[in-house]
Amino acid sequence: MLARTDSRARAVVLLVFMSLVGVVIGGRLIWWQVIERAELQAMALAQLNRTQSLPAERGEITDRNGSLLATSVELQSVYATPPTVEDPGLAAALLAGILDLSATDLRATLSSERPWAWIERRVTPSEAAKVRDLDLRGIGMLPETQRVYPVSGVAAGSTLASHLIGFVDVDGLGRYGVEQAEGTLLAGEAGSIAAHWDVAGRQIADSVVALEEPVDGVDLRLTLDAGVQNLLETAMWSTFQKNNAVSVTGLIMNAETGAILGMASYPTFDANAYSSTDPERFANPAIARQYEPGSVMKAFTIAAALDAGAITTDDLFLDDNNLQLAGARIQNADRYDYPSGHGEITAAEVLKLSNNVGAAKVGLELGGHGLYDAFRRYGFGTPTGVDLAGEAAGLVWSPDEASGELTTAQNAFGQGLSLTALQLAAGYASFANGGTLISPHVVAGWTDASGTYHATE
Repeated sequence: MLARTDSRARAVVLLVFMSLVGVVIGGRLIWWQVIERAELQAMALAQLNRTQSLPAERGEITDRNGSLLATSVELQSVYATPPTVEDPGLAAALLAGILDLSATDLRATLSSERPWAWIERRVTPSEAAKVRDLDLRGIGMLPETQRVYPVSGVAAGSTLASHLIGFVDVDGLGRYGVEQAEGTLLAGEAGSIAAHWDVAGRQIADSVVALEEPVDGVDLRLTLDAGVQNLLETAMWSTFQKNNAVSVTGLIMNAETGAILGMASYPTFDANAYSSTDPERFANPAIARQYEPGSVMKAFTIAAALDAGAITTDDLFLDDNNLQLAGARIQNADRYDYPSGHGEITAAEVLKLSNNVGAAKVGLELGGHGLYDAFRRYGFGTPTGVDLAGEAAGLVWSPDEASGELTTAQNAFGQGLSLTALQLAAGYASFANGGTLISPHVVAGWTDASGTYHATE
């Protein structure tokens, strides 16, 4: 009787316990399914939610006549979410065969704990189709644009005006030239999309919860004339080859407006193949390479002296091929033909003979500060402000920082200072337009998304 009573009591206790457990579980289910349903559902969706950037379309670049110089095409880029890849070894082997990559390196990437990784950027349409057909879990593709420069340059393995235009790198950033200087205008503003994605990295249909449309970049029209550029590149390439030169640079600019019609240098490069090019070739020598100009500065010295009233066109300067200053001797380039100089010569003859002694004496008549101030007014020692990336300023020494009369005399015939080819062209342009220093530029205008053209000239 006692055992039966104990058994009945244990059954009652067990029943009560199970009933309480059932109540707790039921209450919890009601809490989850009814009271907390909306919040838990939002948390679950948040785990599948992902925001993806929508790239803006980069603007095109054309010459002054509308000829296309730079545009963009859409390609697919392959990525992985390694934690969701089921068989890293198999996936690596399959992808390596399609994309011509190292299977060992790919397996290391796909076996890592990284949440996301690029596999290969901007693959060909054929490669993209093969990757898509594999339908591998954890492997996906995103659209990206690739910059294309459709016009070949004169030299084999080059694109037209590559130094002036520059290029766009694998991350979509403009490098050098117009592509960098006007990168903000060309690139536009990226948009974004927020949607739900499954564990295989695929967007769930009709799951977009937010969308910000990208703002495409503007189209740039340059002052460059493709025909003139081709002629200039032809001339520069011929000069480069005939003289077995280390480098050669030339430019063509409207002296009245500063509009650059052509700018070419060799060695050059193919903007479509920048990744396999020596980076030393990317900088534009016309604006980045500083050099000692030499005798071309004599015209500026004489013009400045005449403008200041320090000399007249009738003044005579004794050229004895032997100007001694601060222990240094200044002589002429033709000293072997005229060891005693040319005697008394005018400023015009200084230019005609490219006479160092005469130019030095003109500079000394003007004075160190006068010559320095004049050179700065011509724009030397200061960037021109051209709308290209990478411009150098050049160097003109202040008389207060230099070695007195010797520096003044040497500067007068182009020694002891540095400038760029574009600075020199801009300075000479002032002779052709009444003494006004112009601002060199390569952008003629731009067209916005509405099709409205905005001229900058």
